[in-house]
Amino acid sequence: MSRDIAEELVAADNEELRAEVAKNPSLPTDLRDRLAEDPSAFVRAHVILRQDLSEDRRRELHRDLCSAAEGPWSAESFALTVLNASAVPWVSLLPLAERLSYLDSPIHCFRAEVAASPDLPPEVVAALHDDKDVGIRRLVAHRPDTPGDVLERLVAQHGEHPKHRPLIVDHPNFPPEAFIRFATHSDPRRRSIALKGPDLPLEILAELATDPDDQVRADVAGHLKTPPEILRALIEDRDLSVCAAAGANPRLPRQVMLDLLGKAGL
Repeated sequence: MSRDIAEELVAADNEELRAEVAKNPSLPTDLRDRLAEDPSAFVRAHVILRQDLSEDRRRELHRDLCSAAEGPWSAESFALTVLNASAVPWVSLLPLAERLSYLDSPIHCFRAEVAASPDLPPEVVAALHDDKDVGIRRLVAHRPDTPGDVLERLVAQHGEHPKHRPLIVDHPNFPPEAFIRFATHSDPRRRSIALKGPDLPLEILAELATDPDDQVRADVAGHLKTPPEILRALIEDRDLSVCAAAGANPRLPRQVMLDLLGKAGL
C-alpha cells in the first residue's frame, strides 16, 4: 500500500474503513499512531490488535476504552465487545515462551488465542481450567485431554453457552453419571442439561416430567427415551411448548394424536 493511499484511507469518513486500515501490517508507524488517537472507539479497538504496537501502548488504549465505557450501548462498550471477539492470528505463530506472556494480558482475545494453543504445558492448562474468565475456561475445556470432573464442574457452575458448539456435555470425557446428578440440581437450567443425557433412567424422566419449570418439562417431552405413558400426559400440558415437544416426539403413540384431533373436531 502506497503512502498516498494509506493517508487517504486513514482520513476517510467511514470508520469501518479506517478500522480495517488500522489492522493492515504495512501501515506506516506515524499513521498507525494517528489511528490510535482516532475519535472512533471502534477504530482504536482495531489498533489494539496490531503486532507492532508496544504492549504498554496496547494496554493503555484498552484501559482508556474500559474507562470510557458507560453502559452496554456506548460506543466504547461496543468496541470492547468487538475486540474481545476478534482473532489475533499472529499470536498463535509466536514461540511458546513469548506466546505465554500474553496470558497476563487484560484483553480477552489475546488470552483466548494463547488458550487455544495445542502445545501448552500441563501446568498452564491446569491453571486455565480455574481461570477467572469463564470464556477462557470454556475454550480450554474443549481440549481432548480435559478430565471429566473438570467438565462437570464447569457445567455445574456456569451451564452451557447458548451459542457455543459443540456443547461441553458432548465432550467424550464428560461423565455420563453427571446427567443424573444434574437432575436434582436446584437450578432448572441444570436440570434441563440433565436431559441432554441419552440414557437417563426412566424414574428420573418421570420425576422431571412433573418439574415446575416449563423448559424442563419440554425437554422431557422431547427426550427420545421418554416412554409413551409420560408423553400422553405431557401432550396435554398447560404450556404449549411442552405440548409441541411431546407432539413431535416419535415415541408418542399414533392413536394419542388421532384422539386429540378427534377432540378438536378435525
